[in-house]
Amino acid sequence: MAAADSALVRRVLDQGAYRTVFQPIYSLATGRVTGLEALTRFTLGTLDAPTWWFTQAHAAELGVELELATLRCALESARELPEGLTLSVNVSPAALLDPRTMLALTRRHVSDLVVEITEQAPLHGHPQLLQHREKLRGMGIGVAIDDVVATRASVRHLLRLRPDIAKADLSLTAQLEADWRRRLLARNLVRIAHGKRARVVAEGVETPAQLELWRRLGADAVQGFLLATPAPLDQAVAAGAISLA
Repeated sequence: MAAADSALVRRVLDQGAYRTVFQPIYSLATGRVTGLEALTRFTLGTLDAPTWWFTQAHAAELGVELELATLRCALESARELPEGLTLSVNVSPAALLDPRTMLALTRRHVSDLVVEITEQAPLHGHPQLLQHREKLRGMGIGVAIDDVVATRASVRHLLRLRPDIAKADLSLTAQLEADWRRRLLARNLVRIAHGKRARVVAEGVETPAQLELWRRLGADAVQGFLLATPAPLDQAVAAGAISLA
């Protein structure tokens, strides 16, 4: 990573050049919204790709700093979250193991919270994650594995971490209609997760066909542009008032 990019990430941190938006998560059993996922959008210049910013930040050894800053922003932005809705926030293993993250979660203003641990990070390299999972549950916080892609590594993570929720990656959703192999992987993911008493939330639903396929495959909940785009809290709550049924 170039020094200039490191300086750019530092500018984002110093200027607080980010904001939180929320995307509704719909139950397939009831058709109603059960919670919102907090997502980060960046406001420095014209480049808003969140994955790019976090990748650059971690490469510059500023990743945990950026995650902490955006986590605090998400928790503050969700102060007016209506009762009965769950807030999901994304945290990497590295950030979760930082004591400041636990402190921020302890000081939250949201009663029903889920921490989504990014599955693409090397979970197996952090043996303390199991201890932190229990700490989160002791704080009344749910645990999810994010970006699950139904590979052998994902299954190992499910079996080892035993999350409350497994979130199927949008790349899996995108190929459901055209690839029967992906549908088989998705079905197996649902079966394994349910066998471990974990709910399955499918991300990236953009077409009615994808929605129906996940329903038939046994997913518990869905989110994606077909249903609602990420928006400020009041708009996300208003969008969530519309049922799938």
